[in-house]
Amino acid sequence: MRYALELGAVAAKDALAIRRNTASSVEPVLEVTHRTLQVPLAPRIPLQEARELLESFSGHTVNLKGKKRHYYECVVASYAEGYEELEFLEVPQTVVRIGDVAFVSFPFELFSEIGMRIAEASPYPYTLSLSNTGGNEGYFVTEDQIIRGGYEVGMYQTANLQPYAPHADHSVILQTLAHLKGET
Repeated sequence: MRYALELGAVAAKDALAIRRNTASSVEPVLEVTHRTLQVPLAPRIPLQEARELLESFSGHTVNLKGKKRHYYECVVASYAEGYEELEFLEVPQTVVRIGDVAFVSFPFELFSEIGMRIAEASPYPYTLSLSNTGGNEGYFVTEDQIIRGGYEVGMYQTANLQPYAPHADHSVILQTLAHLKGET
């Protein structure tokens, strides 16, 4: 907690320094809005596939292979427990706007391209995407990275009983832009 407070103070100091050195024609009025994003989910993998994959990761307890074994265990158990599939995962999002600077919260560790795309299309000239705020939902990757695999993608694909839909990044970007524009 001490480090979080210390680094938060450094980040705030840096943000204020940037703000002081940025010419703005907008009166620095504070505005805070909160919404819930609906992150689309794909269906669970079939039970037989989950059993086979669980068997292939037998004995693994750490790192990504341990995470995958645990994930397949949970998927197999979810079939026995009568889990009902969801269409979306609901996550909180807060936008704090100070004049023409907008801070957008995400409970994920976003791949940088997502934040860059939001900033490019934002109605505010300075839009900063903040990761791991209001939750810790793990990595959130771009659709083009899924095929490439790797640690972050593996964690992303095993974060929930139902994996995120392949186009989840596009959906989150569009919902965030609507939030920034004040659309419902």
